[in-house]
Amino acid sequence: MQCLQPPRIRVLDNFIGIALATSDDGKVVGGSHSFGLEAESVIWIDREPAYLRDYLRENGVPDAFRDWINTGFITAVSRDGRVIVGYGAGPRDFQGFIVILGGRS
Repeated sequence: MQCLQPPRIRVLDNFIGIALATSDDGKVVGGSHSFGLEAESVIWIDREPAYLRDYLRENGVPDAFRDWINTGFITAVSRDGRVIVGYGAGPRDFQGFIVILGGRS
């Protein structure tokens, strides 16, 4: 068993980090850092946490989740760790997303 930390600890806000999906080799884990409806998708790559929006923006997708209220939850990760899916509060309503990550073999 491994304990995965969220990107930032929010002790006073009662936020919890949850892992919901993993690649077959365990190197990519998806989940959320949430409290009620306030939630941000978290991706752990090789146990290093990042909010999904921040990770994508820092890795070549500068407009990732622009105008979204929050990125919600990652609910599934493909066997090879390259495809992640989830849902969050989009610009107008709750909506799903799919992200294809590069650089994984």
